[in-house]
Amino acid sequence: MKRFSPSGILAIILLCSAGCMHKRYSVFGTIGGEMQKVATRNRYMLVGVKYEGGSASADVAQGNLQSQLLTNETLKNLQTEVFSDDGIRFMLRSTRLPRVEPFPWTIFTYMCSCGVLPLCGSSEWGEHLVIDVLDNPDARTTLDMHVRNDTSLSLWSPTPLLCYLGDATPLDGSEMPLSVSRHSVSFINDASSSMHVNTYEGARAYLLAVALKNMEDDGLIDGPRNRKVKNHATHSNNIDKKFEIVAFRKDDNCEHRYVFTLRCRNKASVSLKDSRELKKSLRSMIREDYLASFPDANADSLIVDFPEFSIRDGLVSGQSVVLSLSVESLRYDSSMRRGTMRVRIGENQLADVREYARRNIESLVRDKNIALDASDIPPVTTFYLLDEKSDGYVLEITFKTE
Repeated sequence: MKRFSPSGILAIILLCSAGCMHKRYSVFGTIGGEMQKVATRNRYMLVGVKYEGGSASADVAQGNLQSQLLTNETLKNLQTEVFSDDGIRFMLRSTRLPRVEPFPWTIFTYMCSCGVLPLCGSSEWGEHLVIDVLDNPDARTTLDMHVRNDTSLSLWSPTPLLCYLGDATPLDGSEMPLSVSRHSVSFINDASSSMHVNTYEGARAYLLAVALKNMEDDGLIDGPRNRKVKNHATHSNNIDKKFEIVAFRKDDNCEHRYVFTLRCRNKASVSLKDSRELKKSLRSMIREDYLASFPDANADSLIVDFPEFSIRDGLVSGQSVVLSLSVESLRYDSSMRRGTMRVRIGENQLADVREYARRNIESLVRDKNIALDASDIPPVTTFYLLDEKSDGYVLEITFKTE
């Protein structure tokens, strides 16, 4: 018969007399996968965070999401191959997602057993993050983080150890690419939360790193605008490594529209990565060519769009437009879930801007030049374009959200 040591017996007595608490802290993300170190081609620096849907001070008091306010120093320490003090600047907007907290039905069995059976409770909250990379007009992305906190406690027994075993899933049952669960067991009077803070900060830094890397891979980030711009020959050389330029010209003497045809060398197939890199080089080359023709144009207001882009039998062909868009105003009625925005457009660009607006209404409404002030618009919603009218210089768009 196995005998318990005196120290083991003492531990059991203390556990039963001091109570037992078992916590499972889980973080979920809408991008990423298994949490790991990320490496990006560029380095990035966080220059500002705006918290919406509740003040940061209130969150600190409640011990929720912003219990540790996000800083570039924190990101730099957690993801050393992504963040630095002299990287490309980016801003972040954080909007709190609704809190979910089901009623703890175990309170009845807990009370009837005088604290022997465990009291179990779960809650889930989260934040919607919008990332804007400065000096890169096309570089914007969003992601969601969810936090689930499961707690079980008992006054007189170690039964909480049998609760919340394994990894968690979101309370609504949805599946998310990133899922991290951490467990802790303590006496009831032990209020240590360092594990929770470290888990949350590590997951948040990882998700931001993945989001920035994805934008790099999609060709949306071309470095800070004040960096010396590559010349036309450099962009052409980058394309020439994989493709032969068959045609690249302005379309029918239209100063903002380009057509292009490229053939993959050695009759090789065009992969998704090749397509992303090609769009990145074409976007830079087209923007530079446009600025050479219009040196007074506001580079930050230019959007390079590809209304046509096709790949067939190693041949890439398409059309690109350079749009000058500057959002002048945005009004949104949260009770009616309708809004109106006015966008100043470039000369002779009305038809192309209308087509772009139909396909990218959310990108326009959440334009980084005004989005930090558009706090009434729900962070997660579907946009519908209702109407549009223009005097040739300003396009007025009416939209609704659901």
